[in-house]
Amino acid sequence: MINPEEAKDSVEIIDRHLAQFFDLNEIMVLHEKDNAANPSDLFIVQPNEDRNYHLLLTCGMSNSPMKVPAYFDYLKHAEIMMLLPRNWPLDYKALSDEACYWPVRAILQLSKYPRLNNTWLGFGHTVPLDHSRNPGHRFDSLLLLESIHLSEDFTYTEKGEKEIHFYSAFPIYKEEREFKLKYGTDKLLDLFERHDIDEIVDVNRRRVCG
Repeated sequence: MINPEEAKDSVEIIDRHLAQFFDLNEIMVLHEKDNAANPSDLFIVQPNEDRNYHLLLTCGMSNSPMKVPAYFDYLKHAEIMMLLPRNWPLDYKALSDEACYWPVRAILQLSKYPRLNNTWLGFGHTVPLDHSRNPGHRFDSLLLLESIHLSEDFTYTEKGEKEIHFYSAFPIYKEEREFKLKYGTDKLLDLFERHDIDEIVDVNRRRVCG
């Protein structure tokens, strides 16, 4: 079970952190109601004149430490974010459509992955997407990377001894996952850069290999 004090601590840390960067009127919170044993909320920061994307950020994965290797102890608390284009519908009615909702489902499921599998997630890790529904895209997996659009000041925060790292979830195709497993994350990132692949999700983007 999640320690209630740990969960409260994470919410307070992330809530305070977001307030340093965004107008609170731009932030919507989705509260999970059907998983009391392992809750995850989702902060949605809406676009504005200077920001052409929605920012999705989980709040729940950092409630308890991940089972990291001893030499990565400082990475044991993390959350997942994803950037969606400005025109992505995220009102409550739109989220009843799986074609709109799948990014929300994907990163909430990802936030539970370490606890359910007694493992950890960090830079360069890849986790398959759930294809049990019809999501309206052909992505295969989510690849965790450092953010392109958001600075290190935003993607890391701490309070006392608790450090939280925010990883950006990039949807990738099967061929890109296989390339990454064969040649490594850095080689795939080289291809992303060569093809101008952006962090903001584009369900129609071209494959960079295969």
